[in-house]
Amino acid sequence: MGRFISLAILLVGIGCSCISGNGGMGADDDGDGDGPGGDAGALTVISTNPENEEPRAQPDAPIVVAFSHPVLTESVSPATFAVTSSSGPVAGAFDVDGATVTFTPSAPMHRLGVHDVMLTTGIASDDAGSLAAPFQLSFRVSDGEWSGRIDVADGVGDLREVAHNRRGDMVLAYATSVGPVSIEAVLFDAAQSAFSTPGLVEQEAQPFGEAHAAINDEGDAIVVWSGLTDPQTRGWSRRSAGSWVAAIVAPGQVGRVALTSDGTAIMASDVGGDAVIETLAPSATAWSSPAIAIPSASVRALLQAGDRVELIAYKEATQQLMARGYAQGSMTAAQALSSPGAAVSSIDFQYLPGEDMVMTWLQGDDEVRYARFDGAAGTWTQDTLAAGTAGSAVCENTAGARLAAFISGESLLAAHAEPGESFAGPQNVGSRPGMETAGCAIDELGHGHLFWAGEGGRSFRSRFADGLFAELLELANGPPMVRAVSDPIRGTARVIFFPDGNLTARSFD
Repeated sequence: MGRFISLAILLVGIGCSCISGNGGMGADDDGDGDGPGGDAGALTVISTNPENEEPRAQPDAPIVVAFSHPVLTESVSPATFAVTSSSGPVAGAFDVDGATVTFTPSAPMHRLGVHDVMLTTGIASDDAGSLAAPFQLSFRVSDGEWSGRIDVADGVGDLREVAHNRRGDMVLAYATSVGPVSIEAVLFDAAQSAFSTPGLVEQEAQPFGEAHAAINDEGDAIVVWSGLTDPQTRGWSRRSAGSWVAAIVAPGQVGRVALTSDGTAIMASDVGGDAVIETLAPSATAWSSPAIAIPSASVRALLQAGDRVELIAYKEATQQLMARGYAQGSMTAAQALSSPGAAVSSIDFQYLPGEDMVMTWLQGDDEVRYARFDGAAGTWTQDTLAAGTAGSAVCENTAGARLAAFISGESLLAAHAEPGESFAGPQNVGSRPGMETAGCAIDELGHGHLFWAGEGGRSFRSRFADGLFAELLELANGPPMVRAVSDPIRGTARVIFFPDGNLTARSFD
């Protein structure tokens, strides 16, 4: 099986190539035009696209195999023409046209992923019988590239929320700055790599107060908000079947929100000094009565793990970060995440494949901690990441490989840890004044992105692949990133910016 070494040679684009020089797999080594060592009448492979050990195949390009004789359609199946990656079988459709078989993947293949194609002797021809010998092909998908500036929306008065799901879909909710004040939202479809046009969620005569949004793995969304002049009044609107439904306004508090796959909305808010949970059934027009989830605590985040959500709250009495799960009408036992008696700030999180999550926070002034949620066990585990740093972030994939981004003074630091091992010594990837925040994402293959940004300054990024951090490069000049979201399966990424009343983005595809 071919494996690849240098990221520097990953150029975009491939062309059709005939089988040659691939270690005997498919080469016509006896000059009779029928493949490697075959008889003139045997069914053999003549050429493939991509070729064996191709280092830069396109993620959405079909796999084309040309045979020496017309192939029986019924002999081609996932069992006889198997396409796999490190994450398992690759789904797709076959097209048999005479002696040519084309496999088109149903979704783009993983960036930088090595893919294997195994053809068995089950593939057959009326003229030549079964394939003379099993045939194997390996190739690597090219890395992505950052796009230029993408204009998402203008006339934005205040960006209120950027929420995302595990697929990398997003909903961006904001208040407008021109005309009658309104709340609008833009959705990003990760599969199509496209932003929707702004959609009107609600229009009011008064300014809006707090607002939050959520999007589930089916692409449905919800936005909740309060009125600025009457904060005890809240409104909400759902988006399903491609459009926003009429808003409902009623008394009540506004909090952070999650949306399960069946359309049940869950909201966590602060009521009477306690962190409480409310639910809204898919067809309901009123929220359930508030139930105290964590007493004497304030809500800091609401994270989604499948049809279960995890409420993250700061318990004032013990100065401690707590987590408590909610699913199907019941709450799990609360778990302590941070040490008691320490201030907590800069909370960030990353969704992993399955129902796992990673969360980071700054404890006190100089201790960065992280916690990982095991969706199968429903438990959190936590540890200290680093001391003496600020603006730090850590991310982890399902195998346990981790990346970390740090800011120490004017130095931007990066570190990597193999599964089950501690972080290697941080690497100084650059020095930029005024950096205040950091972020990172790592995919299932262990490749990732690291980001750094400063208030009113510039944003920078570094790619991690094949065990190396790439050169630090500028991502955008102007107001820094608001949110960086990465797809842990395909290795793509999106970064959202909010300069001068406009929402913009850059995409890594």
